[in-house]
Amino acid sequence: MYCAPPQGKAGSAWLAQTYVVRCDGDRPQILLHLSHEDEDDAMRELGLIG
Repeated sequence: MYCAPPQGKAGSAWLAQTYVVRCDGDRPQILLHLSHEDEDDAMRELGLIG
């Protein structure tokens, strides 16, 4: 899903994340994804969600 910032203002957010990946097959497989920050707060600060 893509959310455009209001009034055409661009922004970005850096979020600390950790992935646990298995690399024993044809392709890497993500087993676990952890976000170390509140993604809703980051998007709210950019005005992407209310």
